[in-house]
Amino acid sequence: MWPFRNKFEKIKRSDVVESIIEIEKKQNDEIDAVNERNAQIAQLKKQGMKIHDRDMRLALAKKINRLLAENKQSAARVQYLNANISALTQLKNALDDRDFITNNTNMPLNALLNDTKMLRKFLASVNSKKMVGETGLVNALDVFEEAEEAYEGDERIYAASDDDDKLLAMFELDESNEDAAMFGNADTDDMSAINEESSGN
Repeated sequence: MWPFRNKFEKIKRSDVVESIIEIEKKQNDEIDAVNERNAQIAQLKKQGMKIHDRDMRLALAKKINRLLAENKQSAARVQYLNANISALTQLKNALDDRDFITNNTNMPLNALLNDTKMLRKFLASVNSKKMVGETGLVNALDVFEEAEEAYEGDERIYAASDDDDKLLAMFELDESNEDAAMFGNADTDDMSAINEESSGN
């Protein structure tokens, strides 16, 4: 056993979460400051375009550049804080994984998984039963397929007789006549419309 316990073992998840929240607050403060300075910069630029005095324009330009420098510094701080949050988040995830593994490894049935020899025998027997079951199912499916292939429908029930063929031909003829009548009426209507237009002209 090691004389010194790992420092990270003593860390509480709640402490890590509080640190993340605190850093995120600082990050948001920096972002708010950048937005405020951007608003000031926009206002100063408008003033600079309206003022004609060179010295005043120079003063405004220097102030704008100072604000831009502060924004650049804030951007670097935000990136640093973001990296800090990322590291702490990974630490929190590691603590969660540790607790998850510990809680689930200590479950009673998990101890059985350590007996890999008996587990291997059990899985082999399961696979053997699966093979027997699948073989029986395949054989049954083959029997159904053979029965379907051997079956022939009674022609007296399913085949079309001469009388049926005559009725089918009549149905098709009537359908063709209806289509022709519909298109014929459409042509007549079109011709009537054309004649009316010609008379009007």
